[in-house]
Amino acid sequence: MNQNYNGLSIAALMLGIFGLLTMCCGGSIVLGSLAIILAWLSRGTSLNGQAKTALGIGCIGLIGGIFMVTSVLLEAAGSPEFWGTIEDYMHYYSDMYNNEYDDDSGNPYDDILRYFEQNDPLPDSPDGGMDL
Repeated sequence: MNQNYNGLSIAALMLGIFGLLTMCCGGSIVLGSLAIILAWLSRGTSLNGQAKTALGIGCIGLIGGIFMVTSVLLEAAGSPEFWGTIEDYMHYYSDMYNNEYDDDSGNPYDDILRYFEQNDPLPDSPDGGMDL
């Protein structure tokens, strides 16, 4: 085993293990990628045992993390509770600023722009700020 690359292979192995432990919250995407990169950097002329293990664990963590994040996003996008929460938030927003919420608006920023067009500028803005 080449001593010059031993530190990188240990770091890659540790990142791969931490990536597996954080797979449920998406941390394995970053940590698994770093483990793969460090494993390849530690190879020298050939991969040692630690680097091969880190490469395998990093690949499993990366693929598992992508799968977990994708499945959570797809589940949230298909959930009526998620869209109900978004709809409730938009109605709360429109009630808070006394604006009508446009359900058919293609651009969610139209409500914000309409609010600032109908009301005076903010007190600390350059258009209507107060002089001290």
